[in-house]
Amino acid sequence: MSSLESKNLFFQNLLDQLPQLVWVKVNQNSYYYNQAICNYIGQEINFYEVNFWQEFLHPEDFEYFIVLWQHTLQSQQNFEKECRIKHVKKGYRYCLISVQHSSNHLNPFEWMITATDIHDYSLKQSELNQTIELQNQHLFQNLVQNIPPIKQTITPRLKLQNLKSSCLNSAMYEQNADIHLTHSRDPIFSPVLNKEGLIQNILNIYPYPNEQKIIEKKFQQVIELDELTGLYNRHGFNKILKRTIQKARELKQSVGFLLIDLDHFKHVNDTLGHIAGDYLLQILGRRFNHCFQDDVIVSRLGGDEFAIIVPNLTDKNTLLNIAKTARLQLNIPICYSGQYINGGMSIGCAIYPQDAQNSSNLLRCADIALNDLKISGRGGIRVFKTAMFKAIEMTTKQLSLAREIIHNNKILPFYQPKVNLQTGQVIGFEALLRWYDAEAKIQLPAHIFSAFQDYELATRISATMQLKIFKDMTQWLEMGMQLLPISINAAPVEFLRDNYAETLLNRLAQFNIPFSMIEIEITEQSLSERGSDYVIRALNMLKKSGISIALDDFGTGHSSLTRLRNYPVNCIKIDRKFIENIEHDPSAIAIVKAISQIGASISLDILVEGIEDLAQLEAVKACGCDLGQGFYFYRAMSVQDATQLLKKTDEFL
Repeated sequence: MSSLESKNLFFQNLLDQLPQLVWVKVNQNSYYYNQAICNYIGQEINFYEVNFWQEFLHPEDFEYFIVLWQHTLQSQQNFEKECRIKHVKKGYRYCLISVQHSSNHLNPFEWMITATDIHDYSLKQSELNQTIELQNQHLFQNLVQNIPPIKQTITPRLKLQNLKSSCLNSAMYEQNADIHLTHSRDPIFSPVLNKEGLIQNILNIYPYPNEQKIIEKKFQQVIELDELTGLYNRHGFNKILKRTIQKARELKQSVGFLLIDLDHFKHVNDTLGHIAGDYLLQILGRRFNHCFQDDVIVSRLGGDEFAIIVPNLTDKNTLLNIAKTARLQLNIPICYSGQYINGGMSIGCAIYPQDAQNSSNLLRCADIALNDLKISGRGGIRVFKTAMFKAIEMTTKQLSLAREIIHNNKILPFYQPKVNLQTGQVIGFEALLRWYDAEAKIQLPAHIFSAFQDYELATRISATMQLKIFKDMTQWLEMGMQLLPISINAAPVEFLRDNYAETLLNRLAQFNIPFSMIEIEITEQSLSERGSDYVIRALNMLKKSGISIALDDFGTGHSSLTRLRNYPVNCIKIDRKFIENIEHDPSAIAIVKAISQIGASISLDILVEGIEDLAQLEAVKACGCDLGQGFYFYRAMSVQDATQLLKKTDEFL
């Protein structure tokens, strides 16, 4: 047994010892799952099956979980979610699903999912909540007059003389006694009945209103207030939101709702410690308590997530103003141990009854708005729109389609030639993703666009493309043909694990492909998004290895000459948008000419995309551009057609 096989066996045995359901992704194509999963669902897992989540999750939990899953793959943030998973014998059971991402590329896994069965606990918690509600109803009644005492008949049997307690809520959690005396004077005992009408425990109650109110207040604080911030917790929040919506329904009013997520809160915990994170939450909770009107209700739902309920909302602007006020609370400096804690917040907004008819859907709408904001970039305020549902539906369909074509091996590279504009000679290819559908028709990548924003799918697609490209290049070498450089596109999300360069170089080495025959194309977006440090590190490593770097779609984003000077770029590709009407647009001519001159002055190649006719060709040549590609020369072609073209590389068009 090899060392690698021994390590894999050890890791698998370790997972099998865990009682939780565990699923681990180690690298781009390696997954581990323990025996507990198979025992729970009653079958082996096919991780590449389309919508495999749908087989195990309850339909009511599936869509919301998928939204969280897509978001966490993009943001690399951990999360926990209570969902129902189908047990092979017991049906759907509540489980606490935890998703954890590796924060360090040296860690042995990329992400890990664990699921813990909490079904019995959830049922007991639900029964406890019902009992609490029933007991609260007793506390609010005139028990002395309306509940017949049963002290005389029950005291001897239960030996109450020796039972003592200090407060009501301690009696609730004692396991060995259901009845406690809480006063030197005789209390009143009232039976608490279960669904079958049988006595399940005994509630003891003071006939003294003041003491009763004190106990009730303490009890409510325990179950409804967040210990850290003093705000309402999730239990109190859910209760208040339902009550507020019910009142609004009766009075035909609107209710505003804000869901708040602190940006980069994990960074605070990682750099300053969890005590600093708790301090930030405490200060923010205190500020929230004092910056809104009395009728506005603020809750901490858990972690760095807050919620704000605005009863009797008059208009959307009022809700937006409250959201702006909330964001301002982090603009005021927060100092901990001599260091200022900086941060921002992202806020999703929704309105009852405009967006949702009940509390759970209102929360969901605000969460969708919040996730929509996070996908486009953190920080700010996003109001829910029904179009977001359609966007989620489209994203889900595209991701499902991407999984299907990966699983069924339907991806294939097409090759679009790049030419010397002065001679017309082919000088290289750009590898473009294509896939074929059930009818064997070739399709464009636009149908699976969302997959390139999903780390998991983007890396799997990239791996498939690279392996097939390198296989084609190997066949050309075996045929004795002279290779031309191949450009390969890299999505920004592929760099998030900080191992892009190492993975690519290892694959090239396996196929014995000369590094100089590969060019990596990135967009300007890659250099401005989160993880840009990883991008730059990868590009520097690739360039030092002899791989060329091209900056694609130049001029469409936040173009910066600084990037051209400081970043390891060999080539600029001018976007087709500047070429569409270049013969009639003096400003486009000026821009293309300026880019060409700047590129020449700092020894960068300039390639023009989207040349479709002779007029465009003459215009870009007049601007000093020497390289180009487009339908005027060649469309993207299959490997068979590219092979034939390579045989004629010495011919002119």
